[in-house]
Order: sequence, then C-alpha cells, then structure tokens
Amino acid sequence: MQHIIITGASGLVATELTIRLLQETDAHLYLISTHVEKIKERYKGYEDRVDCFTLQTFAEYSFTASIRYNYCIHTAFARSSIGNELVGSIEYLCALINILKRIEIGVFVNISSQSVYGVSSEPLWKENTVVDPNYMYALGKCFTEILIKQLFEDVGIKWTNIRLCSVMENARFVKIFVENALEGKSIVLTAPEQQCSFVDITDVADALLAFMNKAEQIDLMPIYNLGANIICTIAEIANMVKYIGETQFGISKVDIIEKYSENKNRVGMDASLFMDTFDWKPKKDMSGMIEEMFEYIKNPDKKKYSVSFSIVY
Repeated sequence: MQHIIITGASGLVATELTIRLLQETDAHLYLISTHVEKIKERYKGYEDRVDCFTLQTFAEYSFTASIRYNYCIHTAFARSSIGNELVGSIEYLCALINILKRIEIGVFVNISSQSVYGVSSEPLWKENTVVDPNYMYALGKCFTEILIKQLFEDVGIKWTNIRLCSVMENARFVKIFVENALEGKSIVLTAPEQQCSFVDITDVADALLAFMNKAEQIDLMPIYNLGANIICTIAEIANMVKYIGETQFGISKVDIIEKYSENKNRVGMDASLFMDTFDWKPKKDMSGMIEEMFEYIKNPDKKKYSVSFSIVY
C-alpha cells in the first residue's frame, strides 16, 4: 500500500486525483487543506483510507507516526496575481518542504504551470526552453521551481516540477461560448487569433497515476511538461463550438462575431518527454472536451462530466 500526501485538497486537480486513487488503488491518502471539515465530509465514505489535516496538524501527526510516505503531490498555490497571496503560497511551500525533509518523503511533485514560459518564444516549448514569466502568478510559479531545487539539493529526496498546461474545466471563456450557443446568443471574440492549449482534467489524473506507477523506480528530470500537445486559436475553438452545437445538439445557428485585436499570443508546450517516460497519452482531443462541456451545461444532472468538476464547481 502506498501512502500519498496531496496538498490543496479542495482544488480541481487534487480532487480528481484523490477520487481516482480511491477508486482504482488501495493507497492511503493524507489530504492537506485549509478546509478540513469540508474535505472530511467529501470523503466520509473512505474514513479508513483518508486522513485530513491542515499543514500544522499534519506536521504534528507525521512527526510521531511511523509511516513511509511514497509521494507528496503539491497542488496548493493561489490562483492569483495579488502579491501577498503569492507570498503566502511560497511561505506555505517552504513550511511543507521542511516537514517533508524531516519525514524523508519518497518523491515530491510540484504542480507548476506552462505560464512560466511567457510568450516571448515560439511554441511548442520544451523543458529546456528559457522561461520568461510575464505576470505575477507566472513569476510566483517560476520562483517555486527555483526554491524547490535549492531546498531539496543534496538531501537524497527525489523531486520534480510538472508544468501543467491549462485545464479545460478551468476555461471560463469556453464555458461562456457553449452557454451562449445553447442560449441562442452570439459568440463574440475579442482576440480571435490568440492561441490556447488545454488538457482534460481526467487526462491529468491519468497522467499523475502513470507517473506514480513509475517514478520511484527511475531517475527524475527536474522538469516535465504535461499537456495534450493541442494548440488552437480562440477562433478555432469558437468554430468547434459552433459545429458541435449545430450538428450534435440541435442548435439551428450559432453566430460568431470577431473583433479586431492585437493580441496574437502563441502558447503551447511539447509534452512528449512526459508521455514517453511514463507511457501515457491523453484520451481527449479538443472536440471531445467541448462535447463534454455541452453535455455538462445542457444536462448537469446526468453527471457525464468528470466527478471532480461537479464537486468543485
């Protein structure tokens, strides 16, 4: 039986991963959150396999428990560009690493972000592409990677940073496009040539499970890109929404209005190293992700969407 620590336990990635681990493995999970009672209620059917803590109470528990922890998946980080919130996330990481070093964690995984690459270089970005964060959140994520390297250096603990591309379930604008199509409203594009890159949350969980099946047995690289290698412009996404709405959901006509914009940012990572190393491939393409968004918005009670999306949102 593996013992797995997951921080940021109320978030989307942590929730999907937790559910999959409970359904598909016998792992014992140690969920760290500022919302302990909420997390306990969420997993009340798994009291024998789930323990819930704040970071402080986990420190008190772990220092006295004789447990070998295989993994810590660190997802806790403020989705913000507010300085004091980012500082809080960095201080939290420092406190967490000090705990993990004392209990000699097996493998530490920091969920980072493709935003660290910025927009100054041409995609698809590889792990050795020079980072160039261009806003506060991206800078905060970049700093965590530097900090992790320094704090784990020469302590014999395996670690890596997984730079995650945008998760479709967090794509507010795609949800708005689908809602507008279903409500007979026009889809208005203010930056049609801007590029986006998405992965489905269920594929993220699949990828992390594949990672944990192998990571203890191999030498880890300091950085892995994790995404579906999908790049689309916002105009292409809108046209997929139009096509899927008209052909699969009985919408007579979806109008798309494009407005001029100088925003032509190009983004996207090459996740081939992760795919090859951990024998993983994404199952959902962009059309499949949009179809599921239609299903969820049109028939939310049928729960065809990922379980975590229904819980978190």
